[in-house]
Amino acid sequence: RRRSGLAAQVLGLAPARRERTAEDQRVAAIAAVLGLTPVLERLVSTLPYGLQKQVDLARALVADPRLVMLDEP
Repeated sequence: RRRSGLAAQVLGLAPARRERTAEDQRVAAIAAVLGLTPVLERLVSTLPYGLQKQVDLARALVADPRLVMLDEP
């Protein structure tokens, strides 16, 4: 989803840093809505199955999709 190029990201140029900051804010907002803030720093594989599914949903929402289809809502 990032628009800055690989070189800008590797070198840490201003546009890449702004994108990263905006992305981090979006992740924090979605995590707060889904109640995942306490587990943001944990590996997904260490979480219980139910929380893993919530993380899957959060990942999908961070990508800003136009449509989310759930097979087991």
